Amino acid sequence: MWKHLDKARILVAAACVGSVISGTAVAQVGGIVGDGLKVLLSEWSIGFASANVDDGELTVNVSNDGSAQHNLVIESAAGRRYVQTPLLNPGESRTLSVELPAGTYNLYCSVPGHRPAGMEATLTVGAADEPQVEEGGGQTDGGGGYY
Repeated sequence: MWKHLDKARILVAAACVGSVISGTAVAQVGGIVGDGLKVLLSEWSIGFASANVDDGELTVNVSNDGSAQHNLVIESAAGRRYVQTPLLNPGESRTLSVELPAGTYNLYCSVPGHRPAGMEATLTVGAADEPQVEEGGGQTDGGGGYY
């Protein structure tokens, strides 16, 4: 009888652990949420690998769910920075709005070593085959900026 009771306890414990692990995994997912983009910064992810959105104004919700400082950079494939948040402490968040023309963008954490460790994603804005034409340049020129 005790063997059956011990097996039952093990199964219940395993189910509870499985639920906690599943809940954590679901809570760590970013990407498209409604009309915006959800970015969850943590060691060593930004919550998604790629996303597609329509061109125009985009609301970006950035949260640092990690245990170290992180930031978010949104940069065109040509290297023009549209957004760079300040360093966010663990638990901090920012909501920002950015106008992005059609094209492909790199999203990443610019803290040294974080991008190569996996804190990067690709954002496609508008039709994937549209050419990306940019005027100006620099980190904050032409509508980009620091948030």
